[in-house]
Order: sequence, then C-alpha cells, then structure tokens
Amino acid sequence: QVLASAPGPTVVRRAPTMVDFQLDGNSEADINAVATKCLLGVAAVVALGFALDVLRARWRLEPEVAKVSNDDSGARDMSISIWAISLLLASYALLVPGLCSVLFSFNVMLDFGLLQFGLGPGGGLDKAPATTESMVGLVHLLRSTDCSLGATAVVLYAMVVPGLKVFLLLLGELLRRRHAVASSLCIHLVQSISKWACPDMFAYILLTYLVRGLNHPRMLQADMRLDLGFTCFSIFCVGSTVASLGIRSGDEASGFGLCRRLPKCLLADRILLLTVVLSVAFAAAFWVGVTIPVMSLRLQLHDLFAPKGPLPTEIMGIPIEPVLENLQVPEKANADVSLLVALGTLVSWIQQGEINSFIALIMIAGFVVSLTLLDMAVLVAAAVRHSC
Repeated sequence: QVLASAPGPTVVRRAPTMVDFQLDGNSEADINAVATKCLLGVAAVVALGFALDVLRARWRLEPEVAKVSNDDSGARDMSISIWAISLLLASYALLVPGLCSVLFSFNVMLDFGLLQFGLGPGGGLDKAPATTESMVGLVHLLRSTDCSLGATAVVLYAMVVPGLKVFLLLLGELLRRRHAVASSLCIHLVQSISKWACPDMFAYILLTYLVRGLNHPRMLQADMRLDLGFTCFSIFCVGSTVASLGIRSGDEASGFGLCRRLPKCLLADRILLLTVVLSVAFAAAFWVGVTIPVMSLRLQLHDLFAPKGPLPTEIMGIPIEPVLENLQVPEKANADVSLLVALGTLVSWIQQGEINSFIALIMIAGFVVSLTLLDMAVLVAAAVRHSC
C-alpha cells in the first residue's frame, strides 16, 4: 500500500529525463559516528553506576531502604541499584530522539534506461524520491495509506508501552513504603511488559532485508537504510528492559506466590516428564520458526497504475502493464526472509561498516535466539533439579 500510494496521470507524452536513485536522511558515516557515541555513552553511565554501587557497599553505605510490613511476613528490605536507575535514565534520554529522528529511508525504482518510474509515495515517471520517515512520521504515513492497524501497532509499542512503564515504575516507588504487594505487582508488570516496545524494531530489521532483496540492477533498483531513529530506539528498548530487571520488588513472595506453588501442587513427580515433552515440542517449533520465512514482500502490479498508483497506464499509446509482465517484474519483486538468513546477511552488512546492522544482530541473535534457548535450558535444568 505504501508503494502504491501516490497518484499519477493516465497517459504521458513527453520526453523523459534521467533520475538519480538515492536515499535521504543521514549518511552512513554520520549514523556510525552518532551510534558509537550513544553506545559508549550508555556503557559509561552503566559502568559509573556499577562503580558507585561497589563503593557504596565497600564503604558500608546502605542503599535506600524501606521497611515494609506485611501481615504474614514481617519486614523486608528493598534496595535500588544505582546502575539500574542510571541505565533507565540514559535509555529514556534516547526515547525522544528515537521517536523524532529519521527512522529509515527507502527507495524503489524501475529503470528502463531512458524511462525511470519511482514506485514510492510521490513517485512516478521521472520521479523517484526516497521515502524518509521518523517514527512519528511513519504513523502518519501508515494512516494516509489506509494502514490504520499498522499505525495503531506502532503507537502502542513505541509510545504507549514506554509511557506505561514510566507510570508503573513511579507508582511502584510511591507504594513501596505503604503497600508492598501493590508495589511489587507494579514492578513485576514493568518487567513483564518492558520488552513489548521491541517488536517494531525487529520488523524494521526484516523490512530492510526485504527491500534490499528487491534490488535487481539495472531494471529494478531498491535500497533501504536504518537511520539514527532506529539506533536510539533500539538502545532504549534494550537498556530500559535490562534496567527494569535490575529494579527489585519489595515483596516478591506475595505477588506471585500462587503461581510459584502451582508446579508443586499440580505436577509433583511428573514435572520432569512434562518438561521433557514440552522441550522437544519447543525445539521442533523453534527450528521451524527460524528457518522458514517470517516476512515477505510482494509487488502487486495492478496497484501501481493510475488512478491508484504512481505509474501511468500508457506511454505514447503503449500500455505499460503488459510490458512489465513480459519483463517478469512481479517475479523479480519478490522477497522472503527467515531469521536464519537474516542473521547471515546482517553479518555481511556489518563487514561493510554498518553499525546499525551490528545492533540489529545483537537484538536478533542475542535476544530472539540466544536468550530464548537459554531460557528453555534453565527451565529444563530447574525441572531436573526439582525432580531429584
């Protein structure tokens, strides 16, 4: 829908001009420089927080302690790590640039030598402007191209969830001294929903692969670049998620005690067998999930022509659609991506000097693949220990 959003004339009779195919936004060198500074800055803030925590413990300077009374369990100390608060503040400092800076720039163009057709918004005969948007601009673009569901998803993950996390953290801190259970629930909710801000980042990573996969020089040119908005928002997602896990809840036993007792009450001696069966099912589903395509991009030829799309139906009385079909443009404009293929491609892009590809690799290889496997391995180990 985005590629076919710009209107165009029905019949064109004029001499064509050469069109430069390019992307807008920041240059790759500028993106790498700013991204490196952001990563080093966040790392320095966390290191300083750890150092202060170590000094506080060595000098016997106790952290902020709140005595919380409970009808059943007496008093419990709650501490706040300086590194967690520092990382949280540094992450949220990058949220606004992540929303307002250029998120990506892409361009798709048909090139027949003397005739060029831009397929993006504002494109057409001899016009191939790059589509360059921030996160906020993307919401407007999706709404203008009748993708209200996509716009709602971006707003939910990129704006509502970060705001909800701040609200729950502040509420949890306000309730620490008086309502331990409610405070613990707020902290646990933040830790549970913190990663919900990340899904759209994975979509942009995979979309970059798909758009670049459309590139078949010289007839079909396509390119996409992730910009500083992606850099800042990705660091925010990872940093705020890790920081939320470093904030301790005041009454961990009371809020989710029932859930923790369920395995002992319901499964007893059969927990290991159940874990093994579920682990085998997980392994099979996981392998299929990383090897088959998770996202696809197709060019709907009939949507590209006027009045719906940017291309004229005829040039000098010659219908264009049959020509494009004979040149197999729809077949060339097909791209699929699996997680396994995306990982290999990201490595090659890193070798070309794209630091955003390094961040993307960390997010997919580290958080999607490695931590998922580690989580399952820990569950199996816990089941074995429980059954012994």
